[in-house]
Amino acid sequence: MDVFLKGVKTVIDGKLWLSRDIMTKCIFEDTGKDKSAKSPVENLSQRQIEVLALVAVGATNDEIADKLCISPHTVKNHLYSIFKKINVPNRVQAALWAVSNL
Repeated sequence: MDVFLKGVKTVIDGKLWLSRDIMTKCIFEDTGKDKSAKSPVENLSQRQIEVLALVAVGATNDEIADKLCISPHTVKNHLYSIFKKINVPNRVQAALWAVSNL
């Protein structure tokens, strides 16, 4: 009841008001727009996911190359493509993205 009254008073004062629960739902709920669009994870190849997972645990390019039996140059190419696909500027941001999305 207190929340309701607070909302009514705020609206009477000419301001906009939403409860914390409604704001949380608006922020965290899927809006349903463009359901056909792929999620960023779906845009990554299996190899890119493997590289990204190793970045997320702190592996260097050389360590990733050794683990996946590819050249360090190939690792750099994968990272460049990953950064573009998930829209991040660097490996730290990519690692943070991976922790929340993989």
